[in-house]
Amino acid sequence: MRDFCKYVNVFQGNGVIDLPKPEGIASTWFFRKAMCGNTTPAACLPFGKFSCGAYSGGYSSGYGTNNPNSCGPVVQCFDKKYIRGIAHLSQSGTGGIGFFYNYALTTPFFGDLEDSATLHELVEEKAVPGYYSANIGKIKAETTVTKNTARHRYTFPENGGRIAIDFSNDGLMRKWKDFFHGTVGDAEINLISKDEVHMSGLFQKVKLYFCVRIKGAKSAKLWEDYKECSEILLKPECTAKNTYGAVFELEDKEAEIELAISTISFEAARAFLDSEDKPFDEAAKDAYEKWNDALSKIEIEADERTLEIFYSNLYHTFIKPSIWTGETVCGVPQNIGDPVCIDYATLWDIYKTQLPLVFTLFDEESYHIAGGLKEVGKSYGYIPVCFALKNDKNVETQQARMLGDVILYDAYRRSVKGIDPDYILENVKSELVGMYADYERDGRCERATHTLDMADACAMAAELAEEKGDTAFAERLKKLTDNYKNVFDFETGLLTDASPYYEGNKWNYSFRPSRYFPERVELSGGKDKVMKLLDTFFGFGEPSVVQPQTPECYDYIESTGIHHFDGYNNEPDMETPYSYIHLGEHKKVCDIIDGGIKYMFTTGEGGLPGNNDSGGLSSCYIWNMLGIFPISGQDLMFIGSPHVKSGVMHLASGKKLEIKVKNFGENNIYVKEAYLNGIKINDHRFKASEMMQGGVLEFIME
Repeated sequence: MRDFCKYVNVFQGNGVIDLPKPEGIASTWFFRKAMCGNTTPAACLPFGKFSCGAYSGGYSSGYGTNNPNSCGPVVQCFDKKYIRGIAHLSQSGTGGIGFFYNYALTTPFFGDLEDSATLHELVEEKAVPGYYSANIGKIKAETTVTKNTARHRYTFPENGGRIAIDFSNDGLMRKWKDFFHGTVGDAEINLISKDEVHMSGLFQKVKLYFCVRIKGAKSAKLWEDYKECSEILLKPECTAKNTYGAVFELEDKEAEIELAISTISFEAARAFLDSEDKPFDEAAKDAYEKWNDALSKIEIEADERTLEIFYSNLYHTFIKPSIWTGETVCGVPQNIGDPVCIDYATLWDIYKTQLPLVFTLFDEESYHIAGGLKEVGKSYGYIPVCFALKNDKNVETQQARMLGDVILYDAYRRSVKGIDPDYILENVKSELVGMYADYERDGRCERATHTLDMADACAMAAELAEEKGDTAFAERLKKLTDNYKNVFDFETGLLTDASPYYEGNKWNYSFRPSRYFPERVELSGGKDKVMKLLDTFFGFGEPSVVQPQTPECYDYIESTGIHHFDGYNNEPDMETPYSYIHLGEHKKVCDIIDGGIKYMFTTGEGGLPGNNDSGGLSSCYIWNMLGIFPISGQDLMFIGSPHVKSGVMHLASGKKLEIKVKNFGENNIYVKEAYLNGIKINDHRFKASEMMQGGVLEFIME
């Protein structure tokens, strides 16, 4: 098999943005959100249980030098990269989600326990998919992961080394507010032997059981048994009172750690260790091969620079959600064989591009990811917009509504096993009379965007109800779809001013390519009027803009009067370029896609235009590169502007979709014609369900 991992730079998006200077239409786009990717190079598997990598306490993954940030340039908390130890579990490219994990912080050190809290300059840092290494002082740290364990290997320059494990670490640096870290409750810690420790506690009110073994330990003690730990053990900015941990004394210069986590019991965690006790190098090799297999789902022909950007983004697309087979999470019952998954963080960020891509390419993984979401809905009576290792059903309520139903529809249209229209319709009925009853009662929601979400979901469900022969429910849903009209000002052609907007303004949300978009165009005064609005939004004929120059500059952003496309700096409007297709202006779609690919994504730590949010931005880039784009909640793929010479998508159905691009060239960005299996594609659209049958998609460019 071709080595796809060699193209991946796992550091892509780890730092503040460093993009090419935009030209043309891309120079008019305005960044409303923070200018960083917030990704981490930690070792992980595709949709794996663990991430395992360097911890500095930085925002938001626990890695790096970023202060908390929401918009504008990013303030740095350090002048260079530092490392305190190795932490387990982290977010992937998210912002201020309010829970950040980084559990069981493990530090090799010499000297007193207090020395384990030292921040060391991060040097000799290396990483490939599934493996990470760096020096902690003069100690070499290496990490990898298996399906159910995290693995560390430490090489000390001399004897006398120790390893500390801080089980009370939860989140980021404590010098920031409580929002960024948690306090572990109901803790129990037991020293099982000289090389094994067990700890359990409530982390974000979720009971977790840790089992840790250290090969090479000659003795061990709990923190409470050390004189230097009688008060606050570590430096105040790094830890808190009521801390829990263990320190291991080592036999010689090398030690290996195996760590497992379970939501069930110590016995379950220990069973994971017993079942996956393979040598470190073999585990790292297996992780690399698993990543190579995942990345091979899409093969493209392109130049070396493009290959790096493409496969680095594909890598970041496949990190989350996390499959936790056999566990019980946040009250969702687990029967043997049932799918279970966490870190849908958040559906708002991943429902448009990331999850449709996963469902297109993966069979078994899609069963767990879509099926896990279904199990959450069955347990809760609705599907929250975020589900993770945090015992809070409503972690985030501002972002969106009813996205779970739309996601399951996309899975159904891609034939993901275990997903059927009966459950989707059942959940829609439950949400309409339960969690979101205000939509039908009042004809709208407090937030205009929530109204659009629910109108889209009702339109989607009406289609399924008709297919099932439930005409009464279908008619009810069609009437509810019309509620979208209650939040548009058809005089202006935009959404109402009488609504708060999340991570954007009314312009960002006014051009969603919904099923009712053609009707909305007519109600707004016709094609020409809406075209002018779209042209203004995307910057056609507009002057270049200056991006925000100061951090946390909400007032400045709103005062500018710049209501342009976010330029892939955030997810709210990344599907809107394709609304031009409804207006018969495909060349403008191509102009926008070309600008995004050339100026918004690049190589290196600054290579992402904004928070990657569990792969939301990366997956958008992947679709745009391939020249096709999914419209979530519709059995619909739009034609874009392919930027690869050729490609092959290995589909979850077991079939292949070959992408062939004739007249490929840097300046040939417009699609003259497109064919699917020899049949000309009309109106630049075809069905996602047709795509899953495979074949040949041919573009003729000009």
